[in-house]
Amino acid sequence: SDPFTRNADLRQTLLDESPWLMQTKTEAKREATLAENLDDATLKANITTALTELEKMQKRSGGWPWFSGMEESVWTTTHISTLLARQQILTNGNGKAHQMLDKALPYLHKEMHKTVKEMKAYEKKYKTTLGLGEGHYRYLYLCAITEQSQSADMDYLLKKAQKANHDLTMYGKAGCAVILAYFGGEKRSDLLLRSMLEHSV
Repeated sequence: SDPFTRNADLRQTLLDESPWLMQTKTEAKREATLAENLDDATLKANITTALTELEKMQKRSGGWPWFSGMEESVWTTTHISTLLARQQILTNGNGKAHQMLDKALPYLHKEMHKTVKEMKAYEKKYKTTLGLGEGHYRYLYLCAITEQSQSADMDYLLKKAQKANHDLTMYGKAGCAVILAYFGGEKRSDLLLRSMLEHSV
C-alpha cells in the first residue's frame, strides 16, 4: 500500500493542511479524495494537462500573459518559469517543461537587460543609487536554480544584493540567501540565514 494509507499521522496532517477537502461531506470521502489526488497516475495526468495548457499560452517571445489574449508579463513569466524549474529539479526533468524554459529564459534576460539599462541611466542622471525590488530578486533566484551563466546584468544586480536590505521579508531573505550562495556571496548568505533563524524562534 502507499504511504498515505499506511501512515495515520501523515494522512491526518495532509487532511488538515488541505482546506479544499472540506467540501466533501465525510472523513472517509475526504481521505479518498486526497488519496486519489496523490495517486501517481493522477499526478502525472494532472501535470501533463497543466503543461499542455501552459504551452498553449506561451507567446512566441517566450513570455506568458496574465490571461489568454493579453500581452506578456515579466512577473507572470518569472513565476511560471520558477515553478517549472523547481518541477524539473524535483522530477529529474520533463521534456515539455524544459522546452518552455528554454524559450522563457531568453525573454526574461532580454527584459532584465532593458531594466538594468534604465536603472543605470537613472542613477547617472540623478547621481543616486537604486536598490532592488522583489522582481529583481525573483529573477536572480530563477537564474540560480537554473544555473545560468553570470552576465553583466547579473553582476550589476548581485552587487546590490550583497548590500543589506532590511525591507526583505523572510521569503525574500531565503531567496536572497540561495542567490548569493550560488553566485559566490557565501558571507552575506550566511548572515541572511542567521537572521532568519533569529526571527523564527
